[in-house]
Amino acid sequence: MKTGLLVVFSIILSILNYCYIKRDSVFTVDKKLNIKGLKPQGAKQIFVYALISITIISVALTLDLFYELNIFVVLKRLFFVAVLWSVAIVDMKEYRIPNNLLLIGLVSRVVVLVFELIFNFDMILPIIVNDGVALVFSIIICVACRLLSKGSLGMGDVKLLMLSSIMLGVEGFCYVLFSSVIFSSIVATSLLVFKRKKKKDVIPFAPFILLGTITSLIISGV
Repeated sequence: MKTGLLVVFSIILSILNYCYIKRDSVFTVDKKLNIKGLKPQGAKQIFVYALISITIISVALTLDLFYELNIFVVLKRLFFVAVLWSVAIVDMKEYRIPNNLLLIGLVSRVVVLVFELIFNFDMILPIIVNDGVALVFSIIICVACRLLSKGSLGMGDVKLLMLSSIMLGVEGFCYVLFSSVIFSSIVATSLLVFKRKKKKDVIPFAPFILLGTITSLIISGV
């Protein structure tokens, strides 16, 4: 039953992602609702929606079937992956990370924390301490990375990585940061070699955080 509920929850998150991506088509210039705007336009949108659904469901099933994680830990990770998808798509299009999506991610963590408080009260203090330690650790590492990269790591990326720390913990944050840097370095080098980008060109980092997070969750569960 737990697995079935997680699949249903994953589908709901996928639909919400799709609605957010199509928000400009759903709401017209005069703010009127246009339901027809939800209709996929072209194979590209269908592929993206299918990919979002497949990845979220795959993460849910992997965490549930192959790792001994409680339901609240799984929910945190699913919320984060769902938020990451919208963030990554916006970052690819507009080279920015919306604060409202980061706020949604933070609110989802608070919601899960409330349920942990209700159903897992004995562990609430260690959970809060772990989140606090992870957040402080991520701040230190992100500030150091921003200074070393001379500002190429944007503040939006920093805030997104900080969100990952309270969603995934210290170990998960380290996995995500390391894998994201590796993936971005490979892609950046390839773009330079094939002269698709120049050294001064900006490459959105959020898609690599998404890729690093999905990879880390499936391979290690954190």
